[in-house]
Amino acid sequence: MYKQRKIIKGLLLSVVLACFTSAAFAKVAVFDFNKILKNSPLAQAANKRLKKQFAEREKTIIQLRKKVREKENKLSSDGVTMTRDKIRKIELNIRKDKRKIKRLQEDLREDVTIRRNSELRKLHAKVKKAVASVAKKGKYTLVLVSNGVFYYDQTVDITKKVIAEMK
Repeated sequence: MYKQRKIIKGLLLSVVLACFTSAAFAKVAVFDFNKILKNSPLAQAANKRLKKQFAEREKTIIQLRKKVREKENKLSSDGVTMTRDKIRKIELNIRKDKRKIKRLQEDLREDVTIRRNSELRKLHAKVKKAVASVAKKGKYTLVLVSNGVFYYDQTVDITKKVIAEMK
């Protein structure tokens, strides 16, 4: 399914490019969305916000892991002198804590994914706006995303202009 869509996109792109290249006035540009995600101040600020928002929950998970390791170490070092009931009780607590860690990690991962997708949607809208602005200013006929293009000359790359437009 994914390959079929990619092939169809490639064929449509070829047809569009063939139409545009036949016209003498065609001006084509390319931008790298991944580079924009890495280098734009807006994307970097969004990443910082995400890290800050979830830092406390990550810290909680790390602390809980540390407690589990301490309990496991205590069990391995003092287990010989403990009663069976005490050993069973510590093992039960370790299992409960491990399940809690797993649940907290899954919840955190889910929440981070939701927030990251939300931030990406906002950033995507701003990139789209910036690309349209750069394209109008540069009078480009066609602007493509670089990951869908097999080859392009760096002279048609407008990524830096798009990043500058987003500031």
